[in-house]
Amino acid sequence: MGSKERIARLKSELRKDILYAALAILKNDGRQSLSLRKIADRIEYSPPVIYSYFKNKEAILIALCELCYQQFNGCIEKNCRKLTNPEERLTAIVTTCWNFAIDEKEMYNLMWEVGSTCTDPFTQFKELGLFLNFLSETLKNLCGKKVCTEEYLLHKSQTAIAVMHGHICLNYTLSNADPKLRSRMLNETILYVMNLINDYNLTPHELNNHY
Repeated sequence: MGSKERIARLKSELRKDILYAALAILKNDGRQSLSLRKIADRIEYSPPVIYSYFKNKEAILIALCELCYQQFNGCIEKNCRKLTNPEERLTAIVTTCWNFAIDEKEMYNLMWEVGSTCTDPFTQFKELGLFLNFLSETLKNLCGKKVCTEEYLLHKSQTAIAVMHGHICLNYTLSNADPKLRSRMLNETILYVMNLINDYNLTPHELNNHY
């Protein structure tokens, strides 16, 4: 390996170390505790080194958000990808989102808060775009042989994400509630998302008029 390649590899590794240090602080202490000084202390470098990789804290949050989406997609891949039945897959997607939001609350909140400030988060964050495509593909399979336009599937996929987030936020407020109630809320969330495509049996002509 030449010197240029070695330097590039070391820079890539240090950038990764910075992000994983930021992720550890986020998960352990929360977003408000995240600072360039704390990241530098954690990786045992001076703060100016951080600035050579990231312009400011906001730049770190954006890169960290993409890392969180990547880890989230890892859960989706593990729990959902092998399922071929569209109803089972959609159920697994909603359940995975629900559990990720509970188990990785700080990561989930960062994903939503940073992503919602972007003009087009599905384009800016590659991993989020991949999830949207996977969800859209699942909804398309649920439609069966009926023709669904891309606009229709995009709208339904984005609506499904909004529904899941709304129910997840409600679940946060009921953290001390009876586990049976929270389990029922999850089942209701799955049902709501399923019902988003109750009109998937529209004819192609009706779909074109609908969108």
